[in-house]
Amino acid sequence: MSAGQIADCLGVSTGTVWLWCRTVPDFPKPIRISARCTRWVKSDVDAWFESRRSGTEAKFSKETANEAQN
Repeated sequence: MSAGQIADCLGVSTGTVWLWCRTVPDFPKPIRISARCTRWVKSDVDAWFESRRSGTEAKFSKETANEAQN
C-alpha cells in the first residue's frame, strides 16, 4: 500500500501517515522499492489498525497524530 492508500483508508492525510512512520513506534515499517517509491504491507497496516482500534488505552484518530506533533 502507498502512503496515499493508507491515508484514504484511515481518513487522514499522507503527511499524517509519514508522521506516524517517524513517531509511532509500533506503526508498520515501510519497504523502500526505489528512491521515490515506498510501500507498506497491507496485512501489517491492517493488523496495526486493528490493534489500535481494539485497544482502549490508545484511540486511533487524527487527535493521536496531532498529539505526536506536539
